[in-house]
Order: sequence, then structure tokens, then C-alpha cells
Amino acid sequence: MTMFNVWNTMEGVFEDLSRDAVKEVKFDVAMSASEWLDANRINDGWTGAAANSVRDKMRAFEKWKQTSDAGKIGWEFDIRRYGHMPAVHGGLINDKYLFLGIARWEHGNLKAGDRPYEVHTMRDGEFANDRIRVFRDWFDYCFKEPDVRPPRS
Repeated sequence: MTMFNVWNTMEGVFEDLSRDAVKEVKFDVAMSASEWLDANRINDGWTGAAANSVRDKMRAFEKWKQTSDAGKIGWEFDIRRYGHMPAVHGGLINDKYLFLGIARWEHGNLKAGDRPYEVHTMRDGEFANDRIRVFRDWFDYCFKEPDVRPPRS
């Protein structure tokens, strides 16, 4: 949901990082799976084709950076897909800065991008650190190796 709304902005951020001679960037993204979006209409604009279009833009940007800047081969974009209802969305930078959005239902559409983001930093105390852990742990739960998942009962 976040990437649907902010990819164009992120592309500009990456361009700035490139001009600052940043040699390594690791950008992990969790996106709704196109098959899941097509089978579960949650917003008129969020379709499998729209999600794949954003993914393709990210892949093209990564490939362009790696071929246009010899020193940028350390730029890696890991796009992972999931198939479940998203309630929160956002971005976590270096496990220290969290931009957290919470979705809501409005007239049969899941709304996210028009909602305000909460901004939390690890310096902001225990509540902020808890939000950062929650966001990171859900991402890890969905995409890490099976050994981090709780045993099935």
C-alpha cells in the first residue's frame, strides 16, 4: 500500500543517495501479491496489475542503477509478495526510523495513502521502540526462514 503511493518519491530519494556517492543500499519491500489482490478486491485502484507495475518500476530502477553506475552494484532491491489483508503499512529505515500508516475501511475501499503516517524514532522512548519492533517483527515473520515462526499446534 505504501509503495503504491510513494514509489515516485522514493525514486527521488535514491537519486539523491546516488549523487551523494552512497555505494550500498538494501531496500526490502513487502507488497501484496497480485493474485491475492485480484481475488480480494480491497480498493478499486489496488489491482494485481497496479502492484506488478510498481514492482516492475522498482526492478527497472535497480537494473538501471546497477548498469549506469559501476559503483552502485551494491544496490539491492528485494521485493517480497504476501497474500493477506494489510492493516498497517509504512517503512522502517535502519531499524531506527519508522513511518507507520494504519489502514481504514471507507465505503467498501481500504484507505491508506490518504491517512497520516506516524513517525517514530528509536530515541522517542519505549512506545516508539515497541512500534518499531512490531513493524519489524511482522515483516520478519512473513519473510524470514521458517525457524522464526512459532510452532504449529
